[in-house]
Amino acid sequence: MRTWSNYGRLYLRHFNELDHELDARLNRAYEYANRYLSSFSSPLIAVFAKNILFLSGGLLVLILALGIYEEFVFQVEHVLTLITVLSAVGIICRNLIPDENLVWCPEQLMTAILAHIHYLPFHWKNNAHTIKVRKEFETLFQLKAIYLLNEICSPLITPFILIFVLKPKALEIVKFFKSFTVSVKGVGNVCSFAQMDIRKHGNPDWQPCNLDANAENINEIMHPLSNGKTELSLLRFTLTNPEWPLPSAAKYFVKSIRANALQELIKAKETCTNNNSNPITRSLLSFGTIANEYSSIANSVLDAHNVHEIGLRKSTNSTICSKAPKYSCYKNNEEIQESDFEQMLQQNLSDLTQERIENISISAVPGMKKMRVYKTEGRLEGPSDTLLNSIHGKNLHINSVNIMIADMCLSALYLHELNKRNVSTYYYN
Repeated sequence: MRTWSNYGRLYLRHFNELDHELDARLNRAYEYANRYLSSFSSPLIAVFAKNILFLSGGLLVLILALGIYEEFVFQVEHVLTLITVLSAVGIICRNLIPDENLVWCPEQLMTAILAHIHYLPFHWKNNAHTIKVRKEFETLFQLKAIYLLNEICSPLITPFILIFVLKPKALEIVKFFKSFTVSVKGVGNVCSFAQMDIRKHGNPDWQPCNLDANAENINEIMHPLSNGKTELSLLRFTLTNPEWPLPSAAKYFVKSIRANALQELIKAKETCTNNNSNPITRSLLSFGTIANEYSSIANSVLDAHNVHEIGLRKSTNSTICSKAPKYSCYKNNEEIQESDFEQMLQQNLSDLTQERIENISISAVPGMKKMRVYKTEGRLEGPSDTLLNSIHGKNLHINSVNIMIADMCLSALYLHELNKRNVSTYYYN
């Protein structure tokens, strides 16, 4: 019933991203986005829907029963039309009635969405449960009926937009093309943003704090982008095109991201304290709650550094709201355990939702059986130099397509955590 809007596709698209790569990425986030919006329900609408469903269902059953008893009932004029209308009303009302046996967790669902689509406004963080965020998210993920209505009306509305909206801004549009067009040898004139130049369009809020130390590679930033578009696009492009020779500034940025993540993991191991302010451990926690496959990868990385997360278990899934996980470290052969109540809660959720989780894992995780080869991102061989391999210390034993998808999910979460820390540090300073 829903689809990604045209505005959403433009907002979420990386620089130099091909259509089939964007489609594959948005398809992986579709289930989570649909469940997120389904978590919001109006009790008043549910009451009306239940009553209308009862009336329409009763009339439909009565007509069918009379038709079975007396065949001439189906020959009465408009009876088939009435049956069709009652069936449609029943289906619509049934979709408006929420499942009372499920408890959704909007924050975990939003984290899973962010891991795949990579771009979300900063103020959505920790506010996924609010009506304001839901309405803003609906501009990206709208009802298919509204999408079709916009497509039908666009030929009539577009001329007025061109005349009354874009015409007064003609000089600004021309100035933009003049300012951001560069000539590339062997290619021709291209948009400067397509070069993903960290020096010109990077944003310090989306970079490690120690990145400015190398003055030769990171020069004065001319036109920074506020949503991390340059940084995330660069990381994705290096994963999908590992043979691309990176410019010196881009190479330094990618290496700094991986080195900084590794240093933070080592710091988490040495301190063995609450790591809620550690971006990489927070990212791994969020990464592990997306799906079963990601949970095993996150645990493998944390175990490699003796920083183990109890809450990341095979049965944990983002569709069910569970207790927020806690950290624990191995130190002096003593492990900080969760409370018995929290363990019982997670175990009960595991038993009640195992069947649903197994069904979700087929369509919502990178190992999707429905995914065709031409719908995957990047090369079939996959990248060898990734963030996951860098912090794990050795190559992970998962297929090449999945390692690229998983690495980009973790990279997106990590950059958002870096941005959150950098912005908070700047605010408090």
